[in-house]
Amino acid sequence: MRLIVFVLLCICLNLYSQNTTSRYITLSWGKNANELRSIKDDFVYGPEHFQVLENGLCFIMDIYPGSLKAFDDNGKLVRHYKDSEGRGYINFFVLKDGRILIKNDKSTIFMDESGASLKRFSNFKYPGISIGKVSESDDHLFLISSLGYVYVFRKDMEAPVQEFSTSFLSKKFGLVNIFRDQIFCLQINKQNKKDVKIRSITYQPDVALNKLLSKASIRKINVESILLRLIGMDKYGNVYMTGEAYSPYNRIIYKLDSELKLIGQKKILNSLHHYMDNSIVVSQSGDIYIANSDKNEFWIDKISGRVFD
Repeated sequence: MRLIVFVLLCICLNLYSQNTTSRYITLSWGKNANELRSIKDDFVYGPEHFQVLENGLCFIMDIYPGSLKAFDDNGKLVRHYKDSEGRGYINFFVLKDGRILIKNDKSTIFMDESGASLKRFSNFKYPGISIGKVSESDDHLFLISSLGYVYVFRKDMEAPVQEFSTSFLSKKFGLVNIFRDQIFCLQINKQNKKDVKIRSITYQPDVALNKLLSKASIRKINVESILLRLIGMDKYGNVYMTGEAYSPYNRIIYKLDSELKLIGQKKILNSLHHYMDNSIVVSQSGDIYIANSDKNEFWIDKISGRVFD
């Protein structure tokens, strides 16, 4: 009898852990190193980008002046990267091996885990370059420009091995995203914005992408939200997408398998008191992290990737 009760309790705890949202990290507003900054009392501006690594470290781009802070899951500051040029950092991306790409308004810097600069190049050399949109494959880094260009680098960041524009692809196939070495196009029906088409191809150097996309199979999905965007891909090849929803939940997260078939969805409440461009991120293991804020604090919630199982 005791064994049966124990087994049932374990099952219930497992189900609870899969289907609940847990608080991952909580930080206060303030000027101390272990706090985050915001603009006065209106909270229009605050941290806009964050990334959670497989080792549990949470990197957050602080503001005014922009600096990169890394916290453990107890909210303890473990690293703090300040801009030696005094200009303030704008954006960043942490590679799997710990190296960091980081940007100010003048330069893009490639540095090691300690903060020592390995390479630096002018942003004017690659117009519109955005470190907030970086994809890392086994061999390449894809830097997506705000002007619609993609710069493909090898891991040594010597020089782009290829550059291409996404403007033509977007007009013909929909919004372009790159995760690892997969190029995705999300096409939304203008008459029915809940009716979407997704296609994907594997990046191949010096191959015309429009020809590959023209031959790619199309996956049609009907969803119950609008303003859709692809947000990430886990190490198992699953793809994640978010959309706007209605009260009491304002966002829906969709999980697609490697063949772009809809596995499931999760309604969430994403509460932000300040503007944040990327408030939901997906880790390599498939866990989902959601940034929230109010007048008193900034916090990140975690949803287990098993919630879709």
